[in-house]
Amino acid sequence: MIILAVQLRIFVLSLVSGWIYGTMSTFVDLICSSKNIINHILILIFHGVYHLFLFSLLYQLNGGSLHLYYVLLFLLGMYAYHRIYYPIIIPIYIQFIHYVKLPIKRIFLVFSQFISIIIMLMKKVKKKGEDGL
Repeated sequence: MIILAVQLRIFVLSLVSGWIYGTMSTFVDLICSSKNIINHILILIFHGVYHLFLFSLLYQLNGGSLHLYYVLLFLLGMYAYHRIYYPIIIPIYIQFIHYVKLPIKRIFLVFSQFISIIIMLMKKVKKKGEDGL
């Protein structure tokens, strides 16, 4: 038998973790919007790490006993996120990603120009060294 206080904690954990899972999976899906194999691997790693973390919390609370109503409460938390919070949060995520991706693209552009200049200078130095011999 599980103590009532522990069972209430698990109920809250299941509901909140479903909501957090919906929020984080939406964010990860928006970040990894291109469909290449690396993004699929990153999404798979995210889901695996999240569920391992969730199970470790459940293991600390009740020894890892997983009942059907825990899964149903988790799904209820995800449903609440997608029905209530998704329309509110998705524009915020899109603005955040827009503001983050643009500076990152600019940094990589500048970095790639520096790399190309360094490679060009290395070729000139190498060519001078070969001419001098």
